[in-house]
Amino acid sequence: MTPKTNLEKQAAMMKPEGATPLPKAIHSLSPESCGDVPSKKPPRVRYRTDLRHRDSKKLLTRMFSDSPGSLQGEDQGDEPTFDLVTTYYTAVQAPQPDLGLQANVLLESPTYQLNIYSPAIIHALRSIVEYYPAQDLTAEVLEIQWPYSILAHHYDELSAYRDGHKDKSPETVCRRKRNTVEDLALLLEFLDENIMKEVRAEQERNRRGAYTWEHAWVMHRPGATMLVKSREETDFAIRVVRSIERGPHAWTLRSWSLDYDGIHLGRTETVSTVPRFGGEGGMGKIFFIDENAEEDEIKSLDEELQHHLEEGKKFWNLMHKQCQYYKGESAQFPFNEMDGLVMSDLKTYYEQEPDKAPDLLGHDDLRNWTSNCDCLACRNQHSDLRVKDGVMFDEYQKLTIEVNSRLTPHQYLVCPRVIKAYVFRTRRWEPLHIRHFRKPQWNQDLMNSLVMDEGKKTTLKALSKSYARLNKRDERLEQDLWSADFVKGKGAGLVFLLHGRPGVGKTCTAAVRLIVFCMWIGFLRALESYDGILFLTTNRVGSFDDAFISRVHIQIYYPDFDDDQRKQVWKTFMDKLSKERGSTMRLNIDAKEYIASKPVAELKWNGREIRNAFQTAVALAEYDNEKDEEGRVLITDSHFKAVTELSRDFKNYLHELKKGDESKRAERRMERLDTYGTLVKGK
Repeated sequence: MTPKTNLEKQAAMMKPEGATPLPKAIHSLSPESCGDVPSKKPPRVRYRTDLRHRDSKKLLTRMFSDSPGSLQGEDQGDEPTFDLVTTYYTAVQAPQPDLGLQANVLLESPTYQLNIYSPAIIHALRSIVEYYPAQDLTAEVLEIQWPYSILAHHYDELSAYRDGHKDKSPETVCRRKRNTVEDLALLLEFLDENIMKEVRAEQERNRRGAYTWEHAWVMHRPGATMLVKSREETDFAIRVVRSIERGPHAWTLRSWSLDYDGIHLGRTETVSTVPRFGGEGGMGKIFFIDENAEEDEIKSLDEELQHHLEEGKKFWNLMHKQCQYYKGESAQFPFNEMDGLVMSDLKTYYEQEPDKAPDLLGHDDLRNWTSNCDCLACRNQHSDLRVKDGVMFDEYQKLTIEVNSRLTPHQYLVCPRVIKAYVFRTRRWEPLHIRHFRKPQWNQDLMNSLVMDEGKKTTLKALSKSYARLNKRDERLEQDLWSADFVKGKGAGLVFLLHGRPGVGKTCTAAVRLIVFCMWIGFLRALESYDGILFLTTNRVGSFDDAFISRVHIQIYYPDFDDDQRKQVWKTFMDKLSKERGSTMRLNIDAKEYIASKPVAELKWNGREIRNAFQTAVALAEYDNEKDEEGRVLITDSHFKAVTELSRDFKNYLHELKKGDESKRAERRMERLDTYGTLVKGK
């Protein structure tokens, strides 16, 4: 073995940890060794060594050689196929030839870089590389930093590209590609001798689910689709690798996925780190998925991808404003358990919280090189530089539900698995898991069970259906809703005001197929521009301003129940129990007789009080657990008597304390007049 020169010893001693040893010399290849392709000059590697100042980066000394073990000053040969540039840094302020590259003046480990001059290699890279944001491929001389990741990641494509040009005649090949076979053979041999052995060993580790920190870049090829979960995330996320950059203690990994900013669905970047570790570590899953891959092809790769596809479709659908049912944990600490209706409305959320809208990527990282060659071969070969039409990932920009009816399977795959939604129970926007969203199940019979005047009930149904553009036969009305207001955008909504004493059915009316939540309306104009159906319920109508009342379309008064209506309410709850728990519990005859008795009627309970009493009696019966001959829990009159006695005592106490019942107290405060219905009937 040839002894190392002083330069080789110094470089080997000072190379960065995990770096490739000083490259082995690659001899020039003759044209005959790569096929009978004419070439004006044989390809060669030139070795260049630079000495620069540590702070200013000013060049102090530059030397050339045709092998890594010798220095010969100025280069006298033809332009090389590519340079291997080794750069050292020093604190010396000016060139001092007598010092040369002595170790005592070198302060840092050297850096390595390939400068590619060969038009054939540059053309080949521009032809096969579709997405590599960290590497500039537009320059006349390509500068590729160690560990030459773009070349290692495209080694197989470069090899196939070279093989595809071996049998082509010079007349049919672009002038820039006439040295393709020889120049690529030289480059591939250089890669084989210097980095591919370690790359292939790392790829073998990747195939068994492991990787090393030193070679983490190998599995993170830009454009690859990866399945990962960070410490901050509770779900696996799918992202596309953008770039990976090595630091002294960690790799910085940049990736992107799709997200919605309130206007467009587009690509948004995530930056994560891979801290240094020793030995081997377990890796996430990496897939090389074509952006135009079919759904079945993606599903066949991994079971987890099937879930992501379905959730991506759900996310796309949830970009439409809609009410959903959610049952499960929230996606953010403290991971509250949610069970109820939510509203998906990202547009409104980002209008309220513009600072929280994601920043979408532009086109800067997408392929932007084109052919500017006007030779006959290129003119005869359409889009000579493109492997396929279009720019990779260009169709992932500025997607909208108005223009794009659906996404591609890969686009669904990289959609978020968490979405912000408004939770009506907490009245807050919460991050929620896509997988827990369901279509709400509405109680279509709720209106029929509502105890109120049939005429008012018919009017409510008619107005609500008409606003939804349905006639009484549930047929779709073609024309838009007519507005009597001359100002466009005003008077397009339908506002109901339901007023009366507590527990007479106001909230129940609004909850038929609507979301009920409390709110303060601070601006009267908000009512005029509201374009939906709005139910306002109150038991203090006397507190309303006249200007507010004038903006309400329909006012409906709910009088107190009479005895027959209270019996109907009791029957409603008995029917509900029979329907939902008839196989496990029942009311005996004594309970039914007690419910219809005079002592219960004298309580003058409202609907809410009847509901609470019924629910409490059921709970007491379950505790006693007395069963009939069929094994069903018996609800008896004793369970109801226990509730009514407690209620009667408490009401009497309040009446004495406040000098009147609830209706009289409300009348004194001028909040409402519960005797209104009686007074009207008396006339």
